[in-house]
Amino acid sequence: MKTHTLLLSVVFCLLPFLPLLISCADDDDDNDDDDDVVDDDTADDDATDDDLTDDDAVDDDTADDDTTGDDDTGDDDTDDDDTGDDDTDPTVLWAVGGLPMVYRADDREDNGFFLKYAHGQWTYVEPPILMGYMKHIYFSAPDHGLAADLKKLLRYDGAQWTQDTSFAPLFASYTIQSVFAEPNADWVMGNTAAFGPFAYRYAAGQWTLTDTSALPTPSRLKKPFVVAGELFAVLDCAAFPFFSYLVKYDAATDAWSVEHTFTSVVYEVSFYDADNGMAAGAWVSDIMAGFTLYNYRNGVWSEDQNFPEQTHSSSGLKGVAMTGADQAVVVGYEGDKIWIYGSKIFTYDAGQWTPPIYWEEYNFVAVRMVEAGLGWVIGYHLLELMFGDTGVIVRLENGQIIEEELPDVPRNLWVLWDLAITEAVE
Repeated sequence: MKTHTLLLSVVFCLLPFLPLLISCADDDDDNDDDDDVVDDDTADDDATDDDLTDDDAVDDDTADDDTTGDDDTGDDDTDDDDTGDDDTDPTVLWAVGGLPMVYRADDREDNGFFLKYAHGQWTYVEPPILMGYMKHIYFSAPDHGLAADLKKLLRYDGAQWTQDTSFAPLFASYTIQSVFAEPNADWVMGNTAAFGPFAYRYAAGQWTLTDTSALPTPSRLKKPFVVAGELFAVLDCAAFPFFSYLVKYDAATDAWSVEHTFTSVVYEVSFYDADNGMAAGAWVSDIMAGFTLYNYRNGVWSEDQNFPEQTHSSSGLKGVAMTGADQAVVVGYEGDKIWIYGSKIFTYDAGQWTPPIYWEEYNFVAVRMVEAGLGWVIGYHLLELMFGDTGVIVRLENGQIIEEELPDVPRNLWVLWDLAITEAVE
């Protein structure tokens, strides 16, 4: 376990964002929005566990995961754990992962998997069917979750994951880039084989293909989110020069339209409320790339001129989560050409960016926050500064960064791509 203080400031180092070099790094999908900066892939290749035994190395508890050697059969109030194990903690986390490099996954590959956090410990969970590169997961409620690979969609009902076979016939000509769950509707979006954007909506037991004809092509649709009751998403231009649009869904017309054009590639957008938002990504020029962060204030997007500068030639921001109008956490990577030197966690507090925390030889790809003092960052450890060999999850809690103890995963090499936060089913 590693503990870093958010007050530390070290070098800058993250992951290269090269459209032509991503295939040499983490995967060779041309259609994968989890690749660094912009990739040139053409397709994204991308339950519950009731174990009572923990996998601590130093204690023999049957229910707690203390690392200080207590031998309780239940977690006590006075133990000195620093991993937050607590049988009364209602927080449940689901992470999705798979192999670090893409080999055009299909149903024959035993690739994708889940990690689940509940009652203070992580467990490994196999999907109900063989899955490819699982890079997408979202929960709208403890008993309503979606997860997907390139072609297959899974649903969680509070007790188990099952395949949504009603969507299977639609998959043939589509590549999934994101899943999204609302209380009364589900969304699956991405791109067609011809690099046209698509967005399917599921409501009242039926899938409907929404109208994306007004959106620019070639492109791919990803990262949906809701602000003030309205649905937005990011649209990536799939041809050089690479950049992104912010697009909006109109429920009255069942159609999408462009709301804003960014000058850089955007990986993720986060809004605290209708007047305050951020978009994290990277500018891309030939084989060079660099940090880009946009602020949304009272109806206007502008580039943040005070964001810390990069220190290498191929860098980018992968995730952002706002916890207040003047509070946020951003993760990114830094490197040169095909080499990734490490990752940083940036904290925005009281309108100021604090010095970033640097993790050498790690690539952080997403951040999910519950509140200002609690959240998680997901990614993987780097092998030879290029490929992932082991997934990593770190917890951000009250000014500290704590690496979570993860279970054994039956893969020689494995990485983690996405994380969803929910609660235990009552």
